[in-house]
Amino acid sequence: MAGIACRIEEFRLVEGRLPESLGELGGELPRDPFNGEAFSYQFGEIAVYENVSYSVPRTGKDLEPIDMIYGYRLWSVGKNRQDDGGKFDDDDVILTVKIIR
Repeated sequence: MAGIACRIEEFRLVEGRLPESLGELGGELPRDPFNGEAFSYQFGEIAVYENVSYSVPRTGKDLEPIDMIYGYRLWSVGKNRQDDGGKFDDDDVILTVKIIR
């Protein structure tokens, strides 16, 4: 995911905006190792969720955002191979980047 984030930042510096999809980055991108598909991507106003202790199992479906930021989020479906929408839970692998405007 870090490599994709670097490609997004290169795109943003050249184009002056975030890509609307990962396809705009062009070329081959790493795939989600859990399902072999493209990583999920969201940009714009992004909800930020409180980090929840692994000792208190919760799913992303029952979390309320604690803040909104402008930026982007990349995420993997994780070992359960279910897309939980990039919300924190004990399974998904998530990278959220805040952009200062």
